[in-house]
Amino acid sequence: TVGRLKTDSSGEATFNLKTDDSNYISLVNNGEFTYSPVTVTVLYPKNEETLEQITEKWKIEISQNLYAYYPDLNTTKIVYLLPNTALSYNIKIGDMNGNYFQRTYSKIYPGNPLTDTLQPYLVKTTTGLLTTITTKNAITNTNISGITIKIYKFISGQGRTLVEQVTTDNKGQAISLLVLGSEYEFECYSGATFIKTYSITATSSTIFIYLQPT
Repeated sequence: TVGRLKTDSSGEATFNLKTDDSNYISLVNNGEFTYSPVTVTVLYPKNEETLEQITEKWKIEISQNLYAYYPDLNTTKIVYLLPNTALSYNIKIGDMNGNYFQRTYSKIYPGNPLTDTLQPYLVKTTTGLLTTITTKNAITNTNISGITIKIYKFISGQGRTLVEQVTTDNKGQAISLLVLGSEYEFECYSGATFIKTYSITATSSTIFIYLQPT
């Protein structure tokens, strides 16, 4: 046993764990529920426009829930993340030479999924559009925080493909990197609850998404 905690009034407890260790097991309610780490396989990044594997070495930075940094990668990387966290893991992927914008994948793992595979798609700094997404209440026009946006693109030979996943901050905003002129689908969630899918063409550095309150 490396830690034993009781959840607080919000039902949360905090542990400090290593992302390169697969031997953690989470026992909840005296063993009523058992959860193992999710084996997350992060594949070598690809260029979103050419669909070719990038030639540069690359890096992973994980924040929120924990902090981990893996630079100078030249192959697939496996990390281990516990499921059922209150907040998502912000997994940032970038190249070591700065030729591409860093892309964020805001991931959360409910239940006991055991495995996940992440194929990052990166956008060149010369063709990428740094975009601020703001989620707003369609009735009150106030910003809404904590909205997860899964960003999909139809890629030749692969179909509808996840290229980025972000969660709006306490200001109701998130930063995304898109290819100028490309078409995307923004799939919006409140927690695990699907809200709506929006078709977006990347033409502006600001995007507002108006959500109907539930």
